[in-house]
Amino acid sequence: MDLIRSELNPIFNVRANNNDITALIRERFSALTLTDETGYESDILEITLVNDDPTNRIRIPPKGGEIEIDLGFEDFVRPMGMYVFDEAEIAAWPCTVTLRCRAAVFSKTKQGKENMTNQVSRSWEKGTTILGMANKVAADHNMTAKVSAEVGSIELPHFDQHDESDLNLLLRVGQKYDAVVKIANGLIIITKRGSKKSASGEPLPVITIREEDLTAYTWRSSTKEAMGTIITFYRETKKAARQEVQVGSGEPVRRLGTLYKSKDMALSVAKAALAKSQRDELELSVTCVGDPRVMAEMMVTVTGVYDEVDGDYIVKSVRHNLSSSGYSMDLSLVKPNSEEDPAVKVVAHEAPKKKSKDDPNDDYNAGVITLPPLKK
Repeated sequence: MDLIRSELNPIFNVRANNNDITALIRERFSALTLTDETGYESDILEITLVNDDPTNRIRIPPKGGEIEIDLGFEDFVRPMGMYVFDEAEIAAWPCTVTLRCRAAVFSKTKQGKENMTNQVSRSWEKGTTILGMANKVAADHNMTAKVSAEVGSIELPHFDQHDESDLNLLLRVGQKYDAVVKIANGLIIITKRGSKKSASGEPLPVITIREEDLTAYTWRSSTKEAMGTIITFYRETKKAARQEVQVGSGEPVRRLGTLYKSKDMALSVAKAALAKSQRDELELSVTCVGDPRVMAEMMVTVTGVYDEVDGDYIVKSVRHNLSSSGYSMDLSLVKPNSEEDPAVKVVAHEAPKKKSKDDPNDDYNAGVITLPPLKK
């Protein structure tokens, strides 16, 4: 489907703790930006208001309010999710107040969402799946988890969460297994990065961007981060030999030093690292007309721009901009994951020899100085 090119005025609606405050915002409205990320920063809603009347200064609302926003045009408006107000900025000149709201919960909200940045300590048992971990974290914060099947079934090793927030824990695990972790609309959403599917497994819609939609673009192609083969290592018992998993083919080769506790874990990490390196080979940044349907992880087809630029991309991030100048978007696009499974090879190594005190060549004796016999 093509981008919306509406001749009607762009509009927004804002609700705070289920109360419509759109009219109050419009009285002093200056600009609105909404950033939707697939990275490790929380999605952010920023509303900038004019504060130039000294007899009627804007009062900063209490933190923790749940802010819901709709964005679009007079004939089409789309809900853009729920955000929690946690930061305010007063600036001059000109006099403005900027209210910042994040999708991640950094403070307890008026509607009962719990702070996800409190540090906790606990142990996670070996075999806990990412789905199981997400459900536990979601329950602790009065939220709901939605996890795609290809990510949710991954089993984790035993590990300790030591003085670490649940938000950082989710992001750390997501980064390791190349998953998108999003706190959005009161949900914990975890999906496979670059999969072009929602957490429920449904294909995300495809948007077509044409040359006439663009006001600026920058295309970059680089092999700096590209990898041909990723190698990871695992050992299932202390006495077993270290084994290696090779994913991909050709050069350059990159070896990841961590020793994993099972072949499946080593394979998952290797596939994630290879997929990331392939996405990083190509990046396209564009500024174009605004469309509230565009979201992170959506598929975009660029056409009619330039032979090398045209093609399919995944939305890495989108920034919606609304002001007196109109409605526009800044998109960061990357190469989608390959549809083909990479080559996989498991290389077995011999178990280490038992150390001997009598063998001078054994590393048991390495570094031992033998003194000559004493003279009588």
